[in-house]
Amino acid sequence: MASTDPAHHTPKTARPRRKRRIVLSIIAALVTIPVLFTGISTFHTQWMIGLFQSAFGVVADSTMAPRDPQLEGVQPGGQYRVSNIQYGTEYPNSYFDIVYPDANRAKERPTLVYVHGGGFFFGTKQSGDPLSGAKSNAIFQALTDKGWNIVTMDYALVPGHHYPTPLRQMDQFLAFLTAHADEYGLQMDNVDFFGQSAGAIMISQYFTAATSSEFAKLADVHPTFDVTRVDTLAIDDGPLIYSDMNLYTKFMVGNYIGGTTYLSVEQQKSYNPIPYVNERFPRSFVIGSDSYGDDMVTLTDQLTAHGVANKLVWPRLEDGTKTGHTFVTQMDKLPVAKRTFDQMVDYLDH
Repeated sequence: MASTDPAHHTPKTARPRRKRRIVLSIIAALVTIPVLFTGISTFHTQWMIGLFQSAFGVVADSTMAPRDPQLEGVQPGGQYRVSNIQYGTEYPNSYFDIVYPDANRAKERPTLVYVHGGGFFFGTKQSGDPLSGAKSNAIFQALTDKGWNIVTMDYALVPGHHYPTPLRQMDQFLAFLTAHADEYGLQMDNVDFFGQSAGAIMISQYFTAATSSEFAKLADVHPTFDVTRVDTLAIDDGPLIYSDMNLYTKFMVGNYIGGTTYLSVEQQKSYNPIPYVNERFPRSFVIGSDSYGDDMVTLTDQLTAHGVANKLVWPRLEDGTKTGHTFVTQMDKLPVAKRTFDQMVDYLDH
């Protein structure tokens, strides 16, 4: 009599085939999910940047109130800070701090404007750029110890505002400083500027727009600050050439410009100031690292070609020392950072 057990009717190869299908399905999922993830995130970059913002508890620009705590008075290092001064009402985060070397705010000292980094999605005028992995207030202490009044500005972040809003805010900020210089004891002639990462991008773009009508039109930014008031710019490792950026940097910069990593040629031209740098651009001290050193070399080549005084410091080119992004803030750990900081101070002092 024939068996009625279904197992006796299953081909011997059926189970191995099912296992192969399961394994192939898992492999397909493992391949497909990252491809879909990358595709979606490169077209909609804020989704990825939003994860970073959530992880760090960042509230980008949902309020017109100050983002930093009120820290007015003498600080632990002996500096005197006046914080959360409002320079504008049009955009969020329109506040700045002044850090004086000591409580004698009437003493005449040079002014240095510091613009923080943070990928245009976090960082503040007090914390600096958390991506640098260093204590930004250490750089403030070091600069005030050299005799500067340090002015640090905040600016609107993504997703609420995109390029070129921070540049327009910089113009409002500098107009406010110029108008209220006496009130705050600030010298607004022979002003030094120090921008790191995103801040380096901003001062490069702003002063290119201030000295090139062609770039001002492309960026749709029309600076009113008198460039003859500038003494020296310190430009620290700003990624400027979009086509040369890795995917991580394109997420940040692309999101800031257009909300995608697939920027048009026109968008890229409006972002990169290097081709428009000319002989009117301010004297510059430029710091490169193994992250964006090539961009900084291209910038200094352009400055030199137009007869603009400049100095490039990229330790790898000098002695082969490897350095990370905005390494100069790690003066308490890295001798190369302290050496570079001293070179910057000497160049700013000239």
